[in-house]
Formats: sequence, C-alpha cells, structure tokens
Amino acid sequence: MDGMSNAQRALWTFLFYTLVGPFIGALLISVAIPLALVFGFLPDLGALETGQISFTGWAALYAYVWGAPAAALAALGLLPFVFRGGTFSWILAAVAGVIAFGVTSIFAPLPVPGTAPYLAFLAGVVSFVCWAVLSKLGVLTGADQ
Repeated sequence: MDGMSNAQRALWTFLFYTLVGPFIGALLISVAIPLALVFGFLPDLGALETGQISFTGWAALYAYVWGAPAAALAALGLLPFVFRGGTFSWILAAVAGVIAFGVTSIFAPLPVPGTAPYLAFLAGVVSFVCWAVLSKLGVLTGADQ
C-alpha cells in the first residue's frame, strides 16, 4: 500500500479500530472468562442476570457492544499521529487503548467493577493487536518503532 496518503491511512486506522477492535476484544473475553473463573480472578457472578445465554456468551456480547465507543476513542486519539507521520508506535497504541477504556468506563459502568484492571490491560492488548495488524498490512508506514 505504497500510494496511500496519511488521510487514507487515518481512515483505515479508524475503521479497523472501530470495526475489528471490538471483535478482537470479544474473542479475547470469550477465552479469558473460563480461565479467570478457573483460577479465581473473578468474584462471585451469581447475582448477574444473563438471561437465557451462558455467562461467557453474555460477556463476549457485552464486551463487543461496550468496546465500540472505547475503540472509537482510542482511534480518535491516535489519528493525529497518523495524519502527521503516517504511523504511531506500539506503546502509544497500548496507552491509547487503556486511556480510552478508562474514559469509557466513567460513562458506561462495568457490570463487575472488580474486573476493571484486568479489562484495562485487555484493552491495551487489543489496541496493540490492532496496531500489529495494521503494521503488517502496510497501512502504517515504518511502524517497527
């Protein structure tokens, strides 16, 4: 993708973060929930109303819907770097994910507040994965920083 302008890179970055980022987060949640329950990282979840679906499915769906605004905030925070230089570093991607998670959790509280540190780390991991995929696809230039 050598002929891309920085505006096109910014558009693809925003689209990837907002459309694929929540999906990656939901996949990671569906893997992490059973492990967290086995190793005792989560508190008692018996009081949560999940309807007729399993808790893992409910959590993955909730993570997908809840993660969309956080992904959009992370992408908006990274766009100035893409407009200016065509790329951003992996650490900046991870920090943007964690900060966007924190801002979103202020406006949309989590159903299990004790999971905030784990989910903030997961938001950083998702943002890093988005950066890695965009770098590998050639959307971000010189992203091996």
